[in-house]
Amino acid sequence: MKIVSLFSGCGGLDLGFALAGHNIIYANDNNKWACLSHMKNFGHKKVICGDISKVDSFPEGDILVGGYPCQSFSIAGNLIMDDPRNTLYTHFSRCLETIKPKFFVAENVDNLTRNKYKPTFKAMINTYKKKGYRVVSKVINAADYGVPQERNRVIMVGVRKDIDFKYKFPRQITLKKKTVLRDAIWDLQNNPGQYYSGRYSPRFMSRNRVRDWDELSYTVVATADQNPIHPNAGKMVKVERDKFKFSKPKEEVRTLSVRECARIMTFPDSFVFEGSIKDQYKQIGNAVPPLLAFNIAKKLPLSIENGKWIMSNVNFSYNEIIHFDMEQLRNRV
Repeated sequence: MKIVSLFSGCGGLDLGFALAGHNIIYANDNNKWACLSHMKNFGHKKVICGDISKVDSFPEGDILVGGYPCQSFSIAGNLIMDDPRNTLYTHFSRCLETIKPKFFVAENVDNLTRNKYKPTFKAMINTYKKKGYRVVSKVINAADYGVPQERNRVIMVGVRKDIDFKYKFPRQITLKKKTVLRDAIWDLQNNPGQYYSGRYSPRFMSRNRVRDWDELSYTVVATADQNPIHPNAGKMVKVERDKFKFSKPKEEVRTLSVRECARIMTFPDSFVFEGSIKDQYKQIGNAVPPLLAFNIAKKLPLSIENGKWIMSNVNFSYNEIIHFDMEQLRNRV
């Protein structure tokens, strides 16, 4: 089906849908480096780079997707209720009303469903319902779908009320064994690529930031100086309340590299990120893990033939998506 993508970033959500067999026809983001990455990897120029509030028309599509900015809802963010990003979902809703797609998928941090943010979450759901959609939502941990990190996100899926289709969230695929850091980045130890090498804030040093090789990574975030430390550093040692120190000498401690973070987010090794190191960290941390997006996308139909929904029969494991050649996707365009 034809995908219209908003708040697209570098294309993590879009990549999952493309791998499932859907066709990305339009993307929008206001970060120029993310837009350049999207164009570089998807091989087309259907990316409108700019403020979505100034976009007044959208192409017709079958599925609207978007992970509107979440920093103001995030525990890692500033928790400001009147942050203007809290209302960006209204532009997602505006597009929904304009093109009236058969389905939509929206993604955000799970904190949106809790505490003082609940009214905003309920407002989103009610808005989508008023636009003519049946809406289901679920908080999902990406680790349950082969992503080697703890990453809880709320997924909202809408089906237009005149469409005879019931969306069912995918079953967990890692019930017996989750993908861990050893599976993801062990082979990159001698060639990790670029990584952040600046100072760490007192806030960062207030908790252990190191996971062992046989554990899931902490959540990959959008700021270079807040990302997890490489497993070889060893667990951090608590000095006092809200204060930790590294257990190994400084020269043996480093932040996970850009490519390591990309692996932990399930981006293919062939996926290129444009911009400075900080720009690349930002794109990766803001993205939806492609493997999670793929599993969500597979539960939506590719087309309808003779009144029967045609579903994707493609499968991707962690290793398969990491080694996917983005040139195959560019050749489709």
